[in-house]
Amino acid sequence: MKKSIIFFLVATLVLAGCQNLSGTQQTNNYNDTNSKKYEATTKNKKGQVFRVISAYKWANHYVQKAKDTNSESDRSELWQKLVKDHIQDQCLNGEYSHLVKEYVSTPPESLENLKVDIEMLDSSNLEEAIIEALKASAKKFPGPETTVCILPQGNGTNSSGVTLGSGKITIFYSPSQSKSILERTIAHEYHHSTWTAEYSDDYRWDLLGSIIFEGKAEYFASLVFGQRVGDNYVSAEQEKKLWGKVKESIHSTNLDKINTILYGGENGLPYNYGYFLGYQIVRRYVENHPGTTVEEWSKLSPKELYEKSGYEDSL
Repeated sequence: MKKSIIFFLVATLVLAGCQNLSGTQQTNNYNDTNSKKYEATTKNKKGQVFRVISAYKWANHYVQKAKDTNSESDRSELWQKLVKDHIQDQCLNGEYSHLVKEYVSTPPESLENLKVDIEMLDSSNLEEAIIEALKASAKKFPGPETTVCILPQGNGTNSSGVTLGSGKITIFYSPSQSKSILERTIAHEYHHSTWTAEYSDDYRWDLLGSIIFEGKAEYFASLVFGQRVGDNYVSAEQEKKLWGKVKESIHSTNLDKINTILYGGENGLPYNYGYFLGYQIVRRYVENHPGTTVEEWSKLSPKELYEKSGYEDSL
């Protein structure tokens, strides 16, 4: 996950109400319990199903009701009833559902900001862009039935997406993000989702495992949308020095150390350093093993992929 590693990210959510891809007429009935109200479903030529849920639309009901009260407890009750109850099964559950618990535990602080975000999301037609990005990703790496929920970025969130498990992706979209960022995020999370469905059993979540996990998704996104993450990121000399600082820790399972290296931004590490490092290792592996398919390099263990990548020798 770009800015969203499965075991270590804390994510966030918010939601709202209008019209979906399937053309189903929408209403503002606060008591409507149809959990599929804002859902659009399609499939590709191979029969892989893609579902996009405009989950942000449920929050529109919340905004309309919550403006009449300043009571924290009343707003929390409304948030539960008008938002969480409608999206729980499809947008909040999964192998890694703990990633979204912190955000959905309380409603957003600013109704005005939420209203503005909902209006911008409602006019952005993200659903079509997400469907196309899913189809493009599936051409490279066929996977399970996949559901994407669209939510605005909420209080304190700096993540653009998170994989909740096999076939389950949540996108935290900021209207300031470009279409290319959205596409890359979908491809990145799609790889995580499909990898989880196929290869996640007995995975070792040490630093190397975390770096390779993100590196595979980053490299996959570059294959789908042609944007190579690492170009001009650091000089060759800097890359060698950075690797020298972390290589002795690659088998560490210390969460603080993993997060520090993975997300960078401190201790002399560039922002998102672990993503860059993982990308470089996977890229070197594929370049040194031409003809390797996405499925083949995706299922490799971190240890085997790293040892056969020739990464350190290339520095």
